Amino acid sequence: MIASRLTLEHLAALLTWLLVSSGTLLLMLRRDTSDSSLIAISVLFLLFGALAMSLPDELHSPAQKKRCMLQIGLCYLCVLGLFALVPFSFVAIFLIILVAQIAFYIPIKTVLILSMLAMLPMWLIYQFYWQHGAAWISALLYWSFCLFAILMVAAIQRETAARHAAEQANRELKATQLLLSDASRFSERHRIAQELHDVMGHHLTVLSIHLQVAMRQSSEPLTPQLQQCYQLARLLLADVRQSVYDMNDNHGLDIDEAIRQLLDGLPRLRVAWINELKAGIDNVQQAEAILRITQEAISNALRHSTADQMQVVLSRADQQLRLRIQDNGETATPIMEGQGLTGMRRRIEALSGQFSYQRQADGFTIVISLPEGTA
Repeated sequence: MIASRLTLEHLAALLTWLLVSSGTLLLMLRRDTSDSSLIAISVLFLLFGALAMSLPDELHSPAQKKRCMLQIGLCYLCVLGLFALVPFSFVAIFLIILVAQIAFYIPIKTVLILSMLAMLPMWLIYQFYWQHGAAWISALLYWSFCLFAILMVAAIQRETAARHAAEQANRELKATQLLLSDASRFSERHRIAQELHDVMGHHLTVLSIHLQVAMRQSSEPLTPQLQQCYQLARLLLADVRQSVYDMNDNHGLDIDEAIRQLLDGLPRLRVAWINELKAGIDNVQQAEAILRITQEAISNALRHSTADQMQVVLSRADQQLRLRIQDNGETATPIMEGQGLTGMRRRIEALSGQFSYQRQADGFTIVISLPEGTA
């Protein structure tokens, strides 16, 4: 449990371990227990504490899960050894700690079955070895405590999952809002540029032609004024054309901020975002596709793998936009193309792009490419 920092839950578990172990040793001393038994009991208490308190809060790989299951198994053997050496059934409190911890690693239904099986040796040892007449009642009571711990863990997991889902939805909404806002400004800028070109540019061109005609047909006193008007009209037309050029010569949609908003505050996953584009993306559909692919890849990594690191690289080469997403996650089952991957493929193929993915020994990689400027 103490993987990175000491929390209130860790302190509570440590305090429980101290009270049970010290209280048991004091009671055993009053019973004139032999030195060898006291040493064995102390070793089991220390071993249980070291193993239980070193269990991680989260599992990041199947190999780590196996190690944790082995640790929990050794902890359980320590508890069985204490049952055989200590006549006090309150040592079963350690089983409650184990059950609460293992509930974070495996499905709740499985934990319920294991908790019932774990109480059987307690009943047998205290019933037939220590001759406790009501050992079955103690076993049943401690199993009810385990049940309460399991239900509390399940509630915590539901609350954590709901909070993470709400935070992810909020990140996605903010990223989408940023992209839509940029796309709206992008579209409005082009509309205004087109209006300037089609309306004002046309009128100024016609005005310049009429002024030229007027200069040729005018008398000498009006010619300088008409010449000046003509020059002003030409200058204004040049300014309008430059403005239209400047408005059209933009850097495209800036997807960088939208992606950063999507990555902000992710649970467990550390994402390195590398944007190698020197200019933005001109096509709104392509920008949205890149955002959605990144979003789905992050969701898949959090739901289906043990990844804790991811790299997202966006680049441009040979008139192609290229997105490469790689994580270090391990999966226990073969990769099946479900709704997530199928949705990615369809989105990219609808834009005449290419989509591929590969499972490797060190993680999972997605690569997409989109021809620039394709609607």
